[in-house]
Amino acid sequence: MVGVRLHLLHILKMIEVGAEASCLLAVTVMTGLVLVQVILRYVFNAPLNWTEEASIFLMIWMTFVGAGVAMRRGAHISMTLLVDRMPARLSRLLTSISWLVIFAFLFLVAWQGWRLAQTGKSVLSPALGIPMKWPYMIVPLGACFMAAQLLGAILDPMRTEEFSSGAAE
Repeated sequence: MVGVRLHLLHILKMIEVGAEASCLLAVTVMTGLVLVQVILRYVFNAPLNWTEEASIFLMIWMTFVGAGVAMRRGAHISMTLLVDRMPARLSRLLTSISWLVIFAFLFLVAWQGWRLAQTGKSVLSPALGIPMKWPYMIVPLGACFMAAQLLGAILDPMRTEEFSSGAAE
């Protein structure tokens, strides 16, 4: 069982590294697009009509993927004043209940996000002309990624304590 857990943690860590890289690439591309748009608009008076939409889609990607990375690190805002003052057993119980609530919420977001993405099959984005299904897919993918990273934080004994106490690295 320990081998399976370590293998799963290794896979989740590789996914986390890939997610971080995709966020870095997204912010780099987004910055470049905005810079090019400003130069073309104000220097050459020839703006591109698709850069703003692409930047918005990249920002949405960074938000959902970055939220999963923050989930793994226990970096989301948490209020632990009450839980920290409880006896250890009760504190662990309340933390476990909160994890279950978070899993349930992420499942709901993933399910509703999937439904949203299905409605965008025939709708095209105004500037890029791509089916809106693809930008909408980040909602269920991001929720599943956050759930997987939450599972990784729970399974990783080195991170579980800092995650449950709300402390980030």
